[in-house]
Amino acid sequence: MKTAARPRALESQTNGLPDVNHCLNGDKAALRRFRIALTDAEPPLPMLTDSSPAGSGPVNPNRNLAADAFTLRRRPPSEKLLDLGFRQLTLVLASLVAIVLLGIFLTIFQGAREAISSFGLSFLTTSSWDPVNEDYGAFIAIYGTLVTSILSLAIAIPLGVGTAIFITEDLIPSSLREAIGLMVELLAAIP
Repeated sequence: MKTAARPRALESQTNGLPDVNHCLNGDKAALRRFRIALTDAEPPLPMLTDSSPAGSGPVNPNRNLAADAFTLRRRPPSEKLLDLGFRQLTLVLASLVAIVLLGIFLTIFQGAREAISSFGLSFLTTSSWDPVNEDYGAFIAIYGTLVTSILSLAIAIPLGVGTAIFITEDLIPSSLREAIGLMVELLAAIP
């Protein structure tokens, strides 16, 4: 058994490991003690079973502490500058998308301004279409669009989800499943 005592200031309150903050502040001795504590913890740490579907087997419970030490490490200025530049580029591009959408909305509104002033907003709620008397209403077209969209969604969602479940589960042989999957991918490629 190890009898070497670690300084109290560097001890974690949970399992006797050195405090990660000292490791992050550039204290090389604390970082060395942290690495030693992760590999040679006394008493031996119980091994847990990984609950992820991809892996099985023993997992070190201190794995997250090592990941935190890497994530919270001191970063060089070039890496910080790169992150800041990426964040600003993302902000600019997201703002550009919002500006384009606003421009589309304003263009449509400007083009429809004359029609709105002539026919009013009742154009959206009336269904009469009389070109001789210049009486127009788009309710039938709007209603037809909404009904056909709802009907197509009511057909497509169960069919798509059912096909996905049928392909991914082991209900049919794998060769038939691959052939059906290939056909679905071909259908997805054709708009």
